[in-house]
Amino acid sequence: MFSILSQLFVTERHRPRSGGVGFSLPVFGEQTVKENIEPLLVTNMRNEFVQTQKSRDGYARYGFSECPLEKEEELFLKFFEALIREGHKNGWGNVTLTLSLALERMSQNGIYPSCLVMGNNNEEVNSTAFAKERVFIADSLPKPTALLVAQAPFAGTYNRIGDHVGVLAQHADKAFVVVLPE
Repeated sequence: MFSILSQLFVTERHRPRSGGVGFSLPVFGEQTVKENIEPLLVTNMRNEFVQTQKSRDGYARYGFSECPLEKEEELFLKFFEALIREGHKNGWGNVTLTLSLALERMSQNGIYPSCLVMGNNNEEVNSTAFAKERVFIADSLPKPTALLVAQAPFAGTYNRIGDHVGVLAQHADKAFVVVLPE
């Protein structure tokens, strides 16, 4: 079973390392990032998403949250809410009223959308231009909301180590467009 988050990002899975005694748990991840990938939204150790910046050395850090696979849709909902919250706070313009406006917004930025995440029983799903395997249903999203996502290498990285997840979402203002009808 694959989670929605693992479908949106470049996915890395690692086995937990065992030390001399017991297992080691991941605390944070650090990843070399390219220029012009900000704004960044990352997980912290409390199952939340926060905005961060690239360090002077060219790294971005993110925390690992304890999140078994069956609880990951709750983490996806927190990501969705963080995109709305940070978008409004920072004036990203990443929230639209309709899917057609979301597609237009993304194409204006020269970005090709890769997938669509929609609330369950959303009528607009049948009228999309996406292949059926690139449309994901998130029961946690209220209908008729949706999230349009750019191609995974542009969107960021998802890391899973056992029951711990770390996410580094890059280009948060362009790679993700929220459909939030009034």
